[in-house]
Amino acid sequence: MNKITLKAFFIALMLSPLLMSAQEYSVTLFNNIVFYDGYATPSTLPTPEGIVRIDNSRYAKKLSDQEMDGLLKTFEVQVKIGALCDNYDRIGGVFVSLVPKGQPVTSADKQTIEVGRFITPFMNKNKMPDEVPYQFELHHLLGLFKDQAIRQEYDIWFELYVFGVPYAANTQVAGCAGRNDVFEGTLILNSSNTGYDRGQFFIKPLANNINFNNYNATDVPGQQLELSILNWIIL
Repeated sequence: MNKITLKAFFIALMLSPLLMSAQEYSVTLFNNIVFYDGYATPSTLPTPEGIVRIDNSRYAKKLSDQEMDGLLKTFEVQVKIGALCDNYDRIGGVFVSLVPKGQPVTSADKQTIEVGRFITPFMNKNKMPDEVPYQFELHHLLGLFKDQAIRQEYDIWFELYVFGVPYAANTQVAGCAGRNDVFEGTLILNSSNTGYDRGQFFIKPLANNINFNNYNATDVPGQQLELSILNWIIL
């Protein structure tokens, strides 16, 4: 081995730990997916391959084995919400659903975890900024995606939820007359090999999202309270 080759070999040997520590993985699940009027009949427009429109405010995509295997030692979810024809602040969130293997994401037997919640700002699609980012550090979820027993029993889905209505924007925002598209959303999973130790984890069911429905103006017990989502927390 000549001197130049030997020198290059030792440089590569010294750099290899640094290259490994800087390893990163990223996958985009939703790319500018369009949300529609949350009160309207669900849109029948086609969705990108692999994406399910649960309703106008919620989309879902199943993680593949390749996507879960690609996750490294850290885990973050990056969300970007773009303005369309809703110029008010609205609630949104990111969810992980465990669906019995082979069943649809709408299955009554799915278990849902809320992993991120956000409020959109007042935005006008004709004015900057017309997009807002959100970042969620979720290192503690890695054990869920790496657990082979869970993966054999469940399909794991990500859901992106943004509720909006276009009624004010139809008259207040130029170019929104007659439209019912309210926001667009992007969701990206990011992971890196920076040495985070996820340790042991367990899953415990908790009720953390309750809708109070009093539209019928009733005080009759049991008629005005509706439990909407049973979520899990991972510790």
